[in-house]
Amino acid sequence: MGKTVLAFENRQAAEMADLIRRHGGQPLMAPALQEVPLEDNPKAFSLYEKIRRGELDVLILLTGVGARVLWKLWETQVAPADINSQLGKITLVVRGSKSAKALTERNLTPTLSAPEPNTWREVLGVLDRWKNLKGLRVAVQEYGKPQLELAQALRDRGATDVLTVPVYQWKLPEDLGPLHRAIEAVCDGKVGAALVTSAAQADHLFQVAEALGRKQDLVGSIRRIVLGSVGPMATEALRAEGLVPDWEPRHPKMGFLVKETADQFQTLVTGKAV
Repeated sequence: MGKTVLAFENRQAAEMADLIRRHGGQPLMAPALQEVPLEDNPKAFSLYEKIRRGELDVLILLTGVGARVLWKLWETQVAPADINSQLGKITLVVRGSKSAKALTERNLTPTLSAPEPNTWREVLGVLDRWKNLKGLRVAVQEYGKPQLELAQALRDRGATDVLTVPVYQWKLPEDLGPLHRAIEAVCDGKVGAALVTSAAQADHLFQVAEALGRKQDLVGSIRRIVLGSVGPMATEALRAEGLVPDWEPRHPKMGFLVKETADQFQTLVTGKAV
């Protein structure tokens, strides 16, 4: 790419920076969120009790991080072998490869796996192809924010006792300095591309820009650079701010986003100039 490339990763910041360098860009890392586990989480223990008493049919795991947090919470009160035994009695549905990996780490196998691009809509699709949900008792491990659309869609299909279980929340980073500097760099024309890998990153970016009084400037400046989105949910968040990503990779993964944006960069940036 040969340009400064802005990215907002936190947990995978080192991997993202390395990917950008390997594809010819200069990374500018500005973490836009942090994942904070919920310390007081009665819903998580209520979920386990439902599973133990045979009062749950389906558990939907939306993230690998969230699944691992859930296990750790349960393990403060329950032996790991007992957790595995109980989970083996219900249908386990995963949204993507990271959720599946969290299960295989515990020697568990998902019953159903949603295909790419791994949004809640694909989760519903794989459930619809599986069986009629009428009368089934379903729980959803949430990530970051309430999954209202998914929960309502499950109820619309006749699922009963739909339980949504938050295990962590997204907060702004404690140090907003990198994000402030990144916003100024974009507005000053010092960034050639920006890569967004989650809807929460976009939400937090514009929240911080608005607090700085630079949101309008930022949106206008982003329109002049190459904007890559990892997949439909991130794209939806960007569109909400009036931005249309220039590129969405064929697979909704960080590595594909960086490589394909680099491959298309010259064409995309030339298109900005006309």
